[in-house]
Amino acid sequence: MSSDFKHEEHRHGDGPTPNYSVFGAVIIAAIIISVAIVYSFGGKTGENSGGGGKEKTAVEVGIDDDAILGDKNAPITVLEFSDFQCPYCEKFFKTVKPTLTENYVKTGQVNFVYRDFAFLGKESLWAGEASQCANDRGRYWDYHDKLFNSQDGENVGTFSKENLKKFAGELGLDEGQFNECLDSDKYKGEVEKDTEDGQNAGLSGTPSVFIGKFPMTVNAALVEEKTKNNEFIIDLGTGTLIVGAQPLSVYETVIKQEMARIR
Repeated sequence: MSSDFKHEEHRHGDGPTPNYSVFGAVIIAAIIISVAIVYSFGGKTGENSGGGGKEKTAVEVGIDDDAILGDKNAPITVLEFSDFQCPYCEKFFKTVKPTLTENYVKTGQVNFVYRDFAFLGKESLWAGEASQCANDRGRYWDYHDKLFNSQDGENVGTFSKENLKKFAGELGLDEGQFNECLDSDKYKGEVEKDTEDGQNAGLSGTPSVFIGKFPMTVNAALVEEKTKNNEFIIDLGTGTLIVGAQPLSVYETVIKQEMARIR
């Protein structure tokens, strides 16, 4: 994972009106005028500093071996690429995910998968590793929630290894096993691979949420082009990508349209 990633806040309201059409449908005015908030690296949203000029074509985005919230056989998956230090990912966690979980995950319509896009610094990497160590004990989602509820700035010690071990103890995890896992960097490669997979799919910021069936074929060049043009709801033909902390109604609309796509 490149160490020269940088981030900036991109407020879509400062730019041109986005194209909020999905599959040709016009989303309600409240969504059209919403502000898209995304943490990104490489300058303006959509610019990928890690691309190195390499031509990008279709890539396959999968669930990998990540924890699944809900029925693994649900017809639709909501797959979030995210950084535990990203404040707009925290916003998604607090304002969108609870309702999606209650109305769609618990009813078996969708399942939810989190993949790391750890680009905000070493504490993002450590937090991602720690969540995987918790997953070893079957407590991934408890630890995931603990991290977002504990967020307090970037690389200021909130997600130091000492604090990450403290969180495990507060959740009742076996501290000896957890600490050994975290100290050994057992899942460093896993977190870095998630981040690389996101890059290869054309992602440049968080949160970035794919909705559809997986594995999903993604045209990375299309994703980069659309985000550079300030389009944050992207019909991929095989599913939909939502970039930035959008209103709940955007995700609900896309879920319904993806359900219709597979019928």
